[in-house]
Amino acid sequence: AGGHSSDNMQQGFLSLPDGHPAMMAMADPSSKQEKLDPEEEKKRKNSFATFSSAESSNESFVPYYCFACGSFVMAVDGRLHQMPRRKTDAAIVLESKKRLKHRLHQGDCKTLKREGGVEKQYRWHCTCGVPVSYQSSEWSSECSFVYVIDCSLALNPSIVSLYWREEGKVLPECMTVREEEGKGETLVLQIEIVPEMKRFGIAKLEDKMVVEVASTVVGGDMKEANSEAVKGVTKVLGSSSKYVKLDLGAGALIITGISSKDAMRRIVCAMH
Repeated sequence: AGGHSSDNMQQGFLSLPDGHPAMMAMADPSSKQEKLDPEEEKKRKNSFATFSSAESSNESFVPYYCFACGSFVMAVDGRLHQMPRRKTDAAIVLESKKRLKHRLHQGDCKTLKREGGVEKQYRWHCTCGVPVSYQSSEWSSECSFVYVIDCSLALNPSIVSLYWREEGKVLPECMTVREEEGKGETLVLQIEIVPEMKRFGIAKLEDKMVVEVASTVVGGDMKEANSEAVKGVTKVLGSSSKYVKLDLGAGALIITGISSKDAMRRIVCAMH
């Protein structure tokens, strides 16, 4: 997307000190890929249906694209930002039955130390080679859940391309950061709430973040719409109501408990 080759985009990821959370795993020479014999590999490939983005858009599934290269990765029955996250790594917990269409390739098996033991991740890669999801059992086995790596997939490939062109520059005009000693960052996000739309969604990120909500407005009362907007953005950020507050006087969300960089990426991934 945006005229970048896969190789160039991957190199850009590796050069970012705060880059994609899976990039260290890609660069780790001790990470070994499990080899399947030809028959097992054929069986595994045939066990998944693969679809192009054009095919997936003809049905009721939501297409998602690689945050690194902009290629179509999977279509999901639902919206990823509305699904729960793991506490360990903020990966999105996706029921396997909801990931019915994809273009994923078997990656590596990564063993990670966790409190109380170790965890094995059998990773799935985008066609560009970037890890985008993993499961807890071997690739050829059936599993109940797939875990989508934080900030690995986005709704809009055009916005992904724009994000990487702007990488390293200032935050959008609607975002300002306050820093208080001992308290970390406080993100002030100017917001415009548009009610009576089809569903919750983030439409723009310029002088204001435009948030669309389904709530109706009766007699000018925006209370229900405001509540839906705050809950929706909180879900996108993978946060809780404790850390996301609406300042009506300032027309802004006051966000704590997450860095401006992480907030920016999660918002970009959820923009339609």
